[in-house]
Amino acid sequence: MTTSPKQRIMIVEDEISTYEKIKNILKNAGYEISGYIPSVREARKEIQNRRPDLVLIDIVLQGEENGHTLAMELKHKYYIPFIYLSRYDDNRNIRAAAKFNPKAFLSKKLMFLLEKIKGQNKERDISRTEIRHDLVADKSLSFGFDEILLQNITLALAEYNRNGILALSDYPENLRQKPEKFRQKLFRFHEVIFLTTNDMEGRTLSENFVRLGLEPEAFWIIKTSLKKIYPVLPPYFQRINRHYIVNLLHPSVRILKHSDKKKTVVLINNTEVQVSSTYYKAFKKKLEDYYVGAQIR
Repeated sequence: MTTSPKQRIMIVEDEISTYEKIKNILKNAGYEISGYIPSVREARKEIQNRRPDLVLIDIVLQGEENGHTLAMELKHKYYIPFIYLSRYDDNRNIRAAAKFNPKAFLSKKLMFLLEKIKGQNKERDISRTEIRHDLVADKSLSFGFDEILLQNITLALAEYNRNGILALSDYPENLRQKPEKFRQKLFRFHEVIFLTTNDMEGRTLSENFVRLGLEPEAFWIIKTSLKKIYPVLPPYFQRINRHYIVNLLHPSVRILKHSDKKKTVVLINNTEVQVSSTYYKAFKKKLEDYYVGAQIR
C-alpha cells in the first residue's frame, strides 16, 4: 500500500515502544511520520510547526492534559481528522471520545492480542477457530493489526481529501462551448490559496462569482459570494478584506507589516493584499491559533 508523501501522520503517544511500532507500520506504507510526541503540549507545537493530515491519539499522555483535550482542539480549532489508539477502551472513554467525532477508535489490546496470535502461529499451527470469539471479532482475526490500522487511516484520509470546492472553468453561459472535462473540477481545500471577487487582471468579476487562487494560476470560479462561502470553509481560511479570503496554512501565504507600520498585508506569491481594519481583529486572533509560516512582523 503506497500513499502520497504529502500525507503526513502525527502520532501522539507516550509509550516509546508503541510509538516505534506504529511508526514503522506507517513508514513502510509510505506515510511521512512526525517525531516522538508524548504530550498535548508538544502536539500543539508540532501542529504549529508543520500541520499533519491525520493524527493518532492515545488517551493517557504525559502532562496534565489527556488525549480528549487534544481531540477537542483537533475538531474545533485545527480541523484535522484523527483516530484514537488507546488501551483505555472502557465505555466511559469511548463515550467521551465519541463527542469529538473521531474517524475510528482502535484498541491497543486488540493490537497486542493480534500480535500474540501472530507469534503463536509462527511457532505452531493453531486454527483461528480456537481463539475465543468474545475477545475479538472474526473479521479482525483475518487480518493483522497493521492491516486494520492502515485500512482505517486510508478511509479517514479519503474522507478528508474529498472535502473541497467544485469550481467552474468559465461563466455558465460559456460552458456549453467547452468539452465536458474542462467544465468543472473539484479542488481540495488545502489546494486553494485564496478566494477573491477579482479576476486575474484585478478587475471585479461578474456579480455573485468568486475566483479560486491556485498553483499553477488558472481561471476557476464558483457561483456564490464571499459572504456565503466563508461560513462553510475550514476555519484556517480567513476573510481579510472586501475582496479576499485567504488560506492561512498555505505555504504561499506570508504575513508581514507594511512599511507604513499601521498596515498589515498578506503576501501571496509576492503580491501584497492589505488586511482591512474591519477584519483585522479576527485575522489576528486566527493567526494566534494557526501560527502561519511568518507571524506579523
